[in-house]
Amino acid sequence: MPKAKEFTPDYAVHPGKTLEECVSSAGWTLCLFADRTGIPQEEIEAILDGGDSITEEIAARLEKTLGVPAKFWMNYQREYDATLARLSKGDKEGP
Repeated sequence: MPKAKEFTPDYAVHPGKTLEECVSSAGWTLCLFADRTGIPQEEIEAILDGGDSITEEIAARLEKTLGVPAKFWMNYQREYDATLARLSKGDKEGP
C-alpha cells in the first residue's frame, strides 16, 4: 500500500490569528482581555499582528484565561516557526 503524502502547506498561519478569534468569540475587547490575562495590551496586539511569538509564560496565561491548553499554543507557535523556516529555505514540498 503506498504511503500517504504528508500535507505540507506553502503558507504559515501565526497563532495570533487563532488568538484573535478566541478573544472575538468571547466578546472581549483587547483592553478587557489584557486585564484578564495580565499581559500588556501592546504585547497582545503584537501577537495578534504576528510580530511577537507566544512564549511559555503567555501560553500559561492564555490557558488560565481562555481554557485552551498552554501546550496547544506552544505547539502552534513551534509549527508556525518551523513552517516559516522551511518556506524560507524554498522547500515547499517538505521532506
